Amino acid sequence: MLEVKLGVWGKDRIADEKGLCHAGDYYCVRCYSKDKKVKAEGFWPCIDPDIRSFPYCKGCITMLQYELMMNLGKE
Repeated sequence: MLEVKLGVWGKDRIADEKGLCHAGDYYCVRCYSKDKKVKAEGFWPCIDPDIRSFPYCKGCITMLQYELMMNLGKE
């Protein structure tokens, strides 16, 4: 169980004194959509600055990386 309330991406705007957002201040968007409250650990995808990055937990980032690798050769 989480002790601190984390933000919901797209609803809450949590920024530090420099105006930067940190993934650890939010719930994982994938888990939250399944009614699970899991603390995010990183933003994904971060491979292109033009792609909006969402906060995900470590497990979801790993799954998204696997899905990306599996779909690289598909057209």
